[in-house]
Amino acid sequence: MPASHNAWNWPPRPGSRADSTATLTVAAYRASWLAGKNSLRPSTHTSYAGHVRMYLVPHLGTVLLVDLRAEQIEMMYRKIMAETVTSPRPISVTTLKRIHSTLTSALGTAARRGMIDRNPASTVELPRPTPRKATAWTGEELGQFLRGIDTDPLYLLYMILGLRGLRRGEAVALRWANVDLDEGFLRIEESAVVVSGRTILGPPKSSSGRRIVTIDKGTVELLLALQTAQRETRGLRGSPITRARIRAGSSPILTVPNSMPLTCRDASTSSSPAPGCRRSGSTIMPTLALCRHGRRSCCGQGDAR
Repeated sequence: MPASHNAWNWPPRPGSRADSTATLTVAAYRASWLAGKNSLRPSTHTSYAGHVRMYLVPHLGTVLLVDLRAEQIEMMYRKIMAETVTSPRPISVTTLKRIHSTLTSALGTAARRGMIDRNPASTVELPRPTPRKATAWTGEELGQFLRGIDTDPLYLLYMILGLRGLRRGEAVALRWANVDLDEGFLRIEESAVVVSGRTILGPPKSSSGRRIVTIDKGTVELLLALQTAQRETRGLRGSPITRARIRAGSSPILTVPNSMPLTCRDASTSSSPAPGCRRSGSTIMPTLALCRHGRRSCCGQGDAR
């Protein structure tokens, strides 16, 4: 009997030339893999789709999945870096790591399903990003900033971000049902993210994101005044649905001047210049946002419980 004869009639090994995956390209696999990622946050799914469309398919799409090697992946990254080095916005090492995370996740799924023997992305080494030292405003600097925008329609937003250390999306997602003005705290239960140009609400980024944040007496007084003003304005001019939302507490706390819900883009700009603040055009958030990922405030006085 020839040595190559399959006397036991075993099924072909996944990835062998007799198996259907032998002719599956990286592009075809990426499409089916991405379609099956139903548990991803919408923003993460959009990010993955962008990486697949802009980088992975153009560089690796025609390669057979079973033939993909680490050397090909490394060559792709070198090309990506070289192609964007002269562009106005070159690819950073951090962005490259995100692209690599998408590829590693896709190939990891293929390996677990037996479509490939191993994940070729697992041995690829990426350049180390240059560490940047994060700085935060002092209490005096934050106070100067807030005094400079005390007439801005979004003053309350920036005060909450600066003093309580909320993420921008967490502040945008706040509803009146999330506030206890008698006890003085906010319940962080949702976060807003931008997906395809639209602001949508979803759970916080991690389980620890659900938390209670205390607010001081001054913030409580500002919120009370805002709540009264919104009830008067929306109650008189709002639709029956809007008035019902006000009664249920599901209406947003922070709105733009026309009473429409605040978006993440709105939360990144201000119409009032603040003295001593670094800004580009009307954007003031890049400096203030240095503290948005922490539980502590810019001046170290935030409190979460």
